[in-house]
Amino acid sequence: MNTNDHMPEVGIPPGGYILCGGQSRRFGSDKARQLIDDHPLITHVARQLDPACGNVWAIADRPDKYQDLGLSTLADLRPGQGPLGGLHTALAHAAERGTSPWIVLASCDQTRIEPVWLSLFRELLADQPQARAVLFRETSAFRKSPYLWHPFPGMYHIDLLPRVNAQLERGERALQAFLASLRDLLVAVPLPADWPAIPQINTPVELALWRLEAARLGSETGAKREIQASE
Repeated sequence: MNTNDHMPEVGIPPGGYILCGGQSRRFGSDKARQLIDDHPLITHVARQLDPACGNVWAIADRPDKYQDLGLSTLADLRPGQGPLGGLHTALAHAAERGTSPWIVLASCDQTRIEPVWLSLFRELLADQPQARAVLFRETSAFRKSPYLWHPFPGMYHIDLLPRVNAQLERGERALQAFLASLRDLLVAVPLPADWPAIPQINTPVELALWRLEAARLGSETGAKREIQASE
């Protein structure tokens, strides 16, 4: 195994960061607090990050926003700058902590993050020491660009902090443009077979659909457990 210093070391889990800085205009209220299986969506995301991350923080407009949910929250260092500003805050916090050079970035409205996805990211980074990010990439013939990067969940290295800062200083907030600019520093991973039909919840309709899907998945899991118990 490559022992390059930039490899995600087995003994040093990356920090997990959940972006919660959006205005939820399409949703109409704070998406992070919408309930899925009787739990706020943001805690649903945090629980999915826990197995792979040493610690998990939310990034929002104020540091006490999700304290009542037991989730440590960081105030966005660049409020109003979109997901790229949130990435800047996460990387700056990880660099200051000095625990791991890698972070896992997620969004508060994500419906699913599988541990095997993050394990795959770490394996790929171990074989490509030049990489500073690894993300899922979708191919489509119906967009202006042939590719769509899925920034969440993704792994990012603190070496990207100066690049993120420079783009924000130029007044450029587009995360997709930033990702495309990384070129060989970015590892592309095809969407997994278990990628959800609704990867992120942006509207009340999507929330209702995902609640139905979550109930169906829960029923299937329960049935499988019953079958296994009877064998």
